[in-house]
Amino acid sequence: VSGARNHGRGVICFSGQRLDAPDPAERARNVAYSLAHPANIRGAVVLSSAIGTFQSLSNLRALVNELGLPVVSVGLRIPDLPSVTVRGRGAMSELMRHLIRDHGCRNFALVAGPRGHLEAEEREAVFREELAAHGIAFDQGLLVRGTFVAESGALAARELLDRGMHFD
Repeated sequence: VSGARNHGRGVICFSGQRLDAPDPAERARNVAYSLAHPANIRGAVVLSSAIGTFQSLSNLRALVNELGLPVVSVGLRIPDLPSVTVRGRGAMSELMRHLIRDHGCRNFALVAGPRGHLEAEEREAVFREELAAHGIAFDQGLLVRGTFVAESGALAARELLDRGMHFD
């Protein structure tokens, strides 16, 4: 904010929700996106990994193009846009190696993100790669998909526990 102020600019923060979310109340809050217009603002920082939970990369790119503004993507790398991303692949790999080597875990459950979400798919791929690299089989019965909200995680955990299957 102070950097913008030093250049005679202001910062406006508004929060919509995930595009095409299953919850109608969540989708209704996306009216905030209509405020992002060249007549109102000069640029946008888009939290792409959050709003894009249920979107393809091409749909996110189309949304950004419709804005008609300079945009920086935070979370997902969107082609031809400046993007700030996390080292998800390295972090997931490090986490898996720690659990396997330091804690002796061998029987994993996975609450994965939605199909089509790039970060979720990358984390799941690394999860599987690390298990394979350590000669550990993965029981598909211990995979549940979530949607990155607390209720979804609680339901996934409940489902895994209700199955009565053992996992570390």
